Amino acid sequence: MSIKTYRLIDVLKGTEGLGEDDALYLPPGPWEKETTSLTWDVDDVDPDADPEAAKQLGMKYVIMIQDLDDIAKNLESQIENPSDDDYISAFIFYMENDAFIYNGS
Repeated sequence: MSIKTYRLIDVLKGTEGLGEDDALYLPPGPWEKETTSLTWDVDDVDPDADPEAAKQLGMKYVIMIQDLDDIAKNLESQIENPSDDDYISAFIFYMENDAFIYNGS
């Protein structure tokens, strides 16, 4: 089975093709637009371990795809046509604060 990886920005901007039960795996930060990421169906993994593919790439579980979709939707509700940097900032803010970014005044 081949391992399909994605640029982090591509996952942040487009979760439609990914499964609801998929999780995002990343290498240790700092994370940037071009950071290589892996998505994997958590139903196919021991709940106490990362998938072998993630281990081979030096990655660990970070977040569920459902949560990424919520981060993107929140951002898109606040900013029309968010930039790649906006998506990365919203993701990092969520990961650091366990809260959605707020771009209002």
